[in-house]
Amino acid sequence: LSPGTTTKGRATPWWTRAGFQGGQGVVALGRSRPHGCSRQVSCRGSASFRNGVGRVSFRFNQGEEEGSFRAKLVSFFKKGKGLDRKKIASLGASVLLSYGFVSNVNACTLITIAWVICGQTTGLSPLAAGNWKAFLGIYGGLYLSFGNLLRPIRASIAVAASPLFEKFVNFLQAKFRVKRTLAFGLTVFLINVLGSISYFALAISSACFLFRVPLLPKL
Repeated sequence: LSPGTTTKGRATPWWTRAGFQGGQGVVALGRSRPHGCSRQVSCRGSASFRNGVGRVSFRFNQGEEEGSFRAKLVSFFKKGKGLDRKKIASLGASVLLSYGFVSNVNACTLITIAWVICGQTTGLSPLAAGNWKAFLGIYGGLYLSFGNLLRPIRASIAVAASPLFEKFVNFLQAKFRVKRTLAFGLTVFLINVLGSISYFALAISSACFLFRVPLLPKL
């Protein structure tokens, strides 16, 4: 085949080179770079034929796969750039619901980290007498630094996860034959409330056990 070869009356931009010797050969397959495009897709493979039956396998260039992954990653983070609560709310109820859960998980994670740091620094639980101010200072520092830096990432995750929340709302609505507002409220209670509490309980108890810091003050 050569550039511009037609298949069933339709032009194709693909080109193929093949060389065969003794029923075996190497095949290179690629797409010509269009005008104004800075990337070229290419792959190489092998082929062997015997008695009219053959097998062909292709492998895409590793650089193209890495470039595609980088592009998807950049596109993912761009989704949350510049999104605040008002803009998120304008994207729909499912995105707002998803963002609420992601924000709860983020807050619970920061509280857990601050709890561990406070316990390792003072040797006491944040709930111990006179130790709450130290915990609040650590948590405030984490929130003002990492909390603000992670806001675009939280928004990107919320946008990406919103279809799952939409499907869950639709599932509850169809399963129990209720109005959408009630299904939405059930989702808030089950995921945003109970789900966040369950995550926090598991995260903080596991972290305290792992880092050997007190969860509760000694009696």
